[in-house]
Amino acid sequence: MLKYFIFFFFILGSFTSLFAETSENQLAKADKLFAQKKFTEAFKLYESILGQEQYSPQMLLKMAFIKEGLADYPSALYFLCLYYRHNSESTVLQKIVEIADKYELKGYDYSDTEYFAALYNQYKWIVCTVVLLLSIYFLNSAWRSASKRTAQSWLLGQVALLAVLALVHNLAVLEAKGVVRSNNVYAMNAPSAAANVFGVLSKGHRLTVLEEHDIWYKVLWEGELAYVRKHHLLIVK
Repeated sequence: MLKYFIFFFFILGSFTSLFAETSENQLAKADKLFAQKKFTEAFKLYESILGQEQYSPQMLLKMAFIKEGLADYPSALYFLCLYYRHNSESTVLQKIVEIADKYELKGYDYSDTEYFAALYNQYKWIVCTVVLLLSIYFLNSAWRSASKRTAQSWLLGQVALLAVLALVHNLAVLEAKGVVRSNNVYAMNAPSAAANVFGVLSKGHRLTVLEEHDIWYKVLWEGELAYVRKHHLLIVK
């Protein structure tokens, strides 16, 4: 039985490695096309890689550059927001605000919480590794301690450390955002085409996405609840 499990994980690992290698090859090809200023061809490959969730942060910036060059500012903002969610670079935030101000868009007032979340997500694996090493040190110190009280202190320290990490991790989980992708988008008072119209949205505005309701998103727009059809929003999460 054991050899079947080993064989299964070997096959799974082989497919995973092959998939990752294919994505890397696509990314290298797309980057070459981008360097040659063949932006349309490059974007198609980037879009394929993004759908496989194998993208690199720099790829998102290149996609934003291409879309901004085509005057597709909602898509440019989407890629920039997606980048900033995991990389707290002030230059990218400045670019987001610059585009939002240029087109008089709402919903791009970034809070300290969003900056902190982006910073944590950028260095999450380093933080988790440090916490893991400290936990091992605390456990080892507790095990080697001759005094029961000292051992308890080490264990309490470990619990406190893990509690802080859990708190930070929860604070770094942000609500999804939605960038309106087209003009004349109706925001409704309920998830139904027969509901009253709450307002008409222009492309580029950014909403807070709260829940999904079939083909609708429940959103927060200027402090009020409304519903927007899913295909009208580019979701950043």
